[in-house]
Amino acid sequence: MTAENDREEVIFMNTHHGGKVGAAAKKLATPSTSRKAKTAAAKTLVAHRNKVHR
Repeated sequence: MTAENDREEVIFMNTHHGGKVGAAAKKLATPSTSRKAKTAAAKTLVAHRNKVHR
């Protein structure tokens, strides 16, 4: 899988509002979020993607 395919997958993926996944996405989108928080949020999103979207 190439990086281009990953980007396409994200474009067509459902949007999650609220809950653990939505909160993690919001942390990644906020520029002032700490690096440690962004790392934890990214791990949450990867685990969700692997569990639900694959």
